[in-house]
Amino acid sequence: MLISVGSGGNEISCGDMVNIFQASVHCSKILVKEEVFRPQFVPKEVLHRKAVIQRIAGAIRPLAEGRTPENLFIYGDSGSGKTAAVRYVIGQLNEHTSRAKTIFVNCWKCHTRMAIYSQIANAIGEMLPRRGLATDEMFDRILEVMQKESLRCVIVLDDMDSLFYHGEQDILYDITRAGDGKPIFGLICITSKPDILKGMDSRIESAVAFNSLGIENYTQAQIADILAERAKIGLTPASWDMDIIDACASKSAQKRGNVHYGLELLLKAAKEAEGANRHRIELEDVERLWADGTDGGAASPAGSKALPSGLVDGEQLILDILKKGETDTVSLYGAFNGKMQRSGRQIRNYLKSLENKELIMMRAMEGVGTVGNKRFVRLGCGND
Repeated sequence: MLISVGSGGNEISCGDMVNIFQASVHCSKILVKEEVFRPQFVPKEVLHRKAVIQRIAGAIRPLAEGRTPENLFIYGDSGSGKTAAVRYVIGQLNEHTSRAKTIFVNCWKCHTRMAIYSQIANAIGEMLPRRGLATDEMFDRILEVMQKESLRCVIVLDDMDSLFYHGEQDILYDITRAGDGKPIFGLICITSKPDILKGMDSRIESAVAFNSLGIENYTQAQIADILAERAKIGLTPASWDMDIIDACASKSAQKRGNVHYGLELLLKAAKEAEGANRHRIELEDVERLWADGTDGGAASPAGSKALPSGLVDGEQLILDILKKGETDTVSLYGAFNGKMQRSGRQIRNYLKSLENKELIMMRAMEGVGTVGNKRFVRLGCGND
């Protein structure tokens, strides 16, 4: 039996057809562990961050010993190893003791007190209903369980600036003032926005008493070390060499030492080589991906960068509206409310959040007749 394929009349014999999934087994295999190239991966050793790791461990060690810990405010550019260092330390703490629980919160996904309290409740094994309890009641229940069982918690708030953009910074006060003077919580806040604490309510500032820890960007040589270590784990030995690593590290260094760019570029290059049924990654793969902007956003044009996974529905709607071109805030509010009902304050919070994520740019309107805070809004960031 013959099957005609396409308008050109090409014919394929069913007897010659091979299952496409079975055929893929015989393709070249370069990737061994894709997960090692992802930002969430925590290696057995975090390279070039020994002093940072010791500083973080020193801040939370007292909590494991029943003493009052430091509250850390960790800041640095994206891809500087902030989150990896913290994840490594809390992993070590989990191996050391079961009395000090650890909770890791992505604040772009969980930016309300209720959402964060729910994560704390899950960590201590207390199943609480998210409906029917006020936030204060939920927190009181959590404290009751923790005090009864002599539990302590290290709470990591990653991308903590989201709390400020959503008006939820009061949770910092709640956490640090809990326990009536007894050490219950240790707080580690991570951000790429070092100025986010400026203008913070003095009541919160006094209660939290942050100690700051700035993280420097990786150098090109340090990025190359990290990429090589990941390649040893994630790729077949004969599929890469140091020329490939150095090329990816060089591109990553051009992006303010953001190691995530280099890791994503190396991963994409490996997939390119596999797709072409080759056994090695070539320098041309790296250069082509960089030039095409398909390395995870490293060279993408304005407005086309990969979207963060933590976008809420209101933020996504604004981006959809702006795909039609630049507009002013009054028109944007009207278009937004035609699709989704939100207050002006909520829409402003969405705009602040998107501006912080460098997904939109806003500029003031000037000239006769300009009223209030009316501004122009477009896709892209101020550096585009």
